[in-house]
Amino acid sequence: MVEWIAVGISVLALAFTIAFNLLKSKYDKRQHEYNKTQIELNKTQIELNKAQLGEQNEFNRIQVRPFPMIEIENYKNKISVSIVNAGLGSLIIEKLTCYNKVTDDRKPLLIYLLPEVNQDYTTYLYDTEDIHNRAVRAGDKMVLIDITPKNDEVLRKLRNTLSNIEICLNYTDIYNSEYRKLRRRLNFNLTLSDEKTI
Repeated sequence: MVEWIAVGISVLALAFTIAFNLLKSKYDKRQHEYNKTQIELNKTQIELNKAQLGEQNEFNRIQVRPFPMIEIENYKNKISVSIVNAGLGSLIIEKLTCYNKVTDDRKPLLIYLLPEVNQDYTTYLYDTEDIHNRAVRAGDKMVLIDITPKNDEVLRKLRNTLSNIEICLNYTDIYNSEYRKLRRRLNFNLTLSDEKTI
């Protein structure tokens, strides 16, 4: 009888072990499916984060674009030409070309195209021809020339010459986006009766 009880207990233990292993196998299978699902969700979350990061980078790139303008101040007692950055990001100058359509001269600085007059010019580029990679901050400007003509003859000579000049500016932004170009013909054809004094 004791043998039968021992056999019965062994059979029960075996049955319990088999049942436990079956349940554990089902649990492990469900856990494996849960883990696979969790991995897929994590992959999806990573892709979503990448897409959001890409959109944020594009937004940042758009948000910090420069907007260059050629500003002309044309008064009886002052003539000035500047590159103004009216955008929200830094303007990186790749190349500046000043072209006189009458003489067919191309120079890297505006001052080299001005006529000889008995007067000093003020230029803020310190007579350097290399303005490659110079930056103009948002809201700032780079003065190309600033002249206070000492008489009407000097004023007329300067205006006549400047009216034939076109400025071409190749520029980019801090993200080194594709190069852009700005062209502006300088217009100084005001008569002395049309002018303002600052």
